[in-house]
Amino acid sequence: MSTKNQLKKPGTDPVVIKAPVADSGQAPAETKTPAATKVHALKIVSERDGFRRAGMAFGKQPSIIKRSDLSAAQIEQLNAEPLLTVTAVEIEDKAAAE
Repeated sequence: MSTKNQLKKPGTDPVVIKAPVADSGQAPAETKTPAATKVHALKIVSERDGFRRAGMAFGKQPSIIKRSDLSAAQIEQLNAEPLLTVTAVEIEDKAAAE
């Protein structure tokens, strides 16, 4: 018996979505979708557009930046800046699930 066709425990595989196939007489195709994972990020809003800090530009529209994309020094600079509102958030990151 091949181990390739054995059933796996629930929750160990990515979500499987069955996509309908046009009347070809074939069974529905299975499409695997990677499960999204949560990652820590910062939501940063500036009091004015074009404000620069830590090598990046910010504006009145929120910028979401993954914490893993920032150095400790950058995070410190952003948190210390009075013209920025910095909020810790969690976001879904499909790339991290792959």
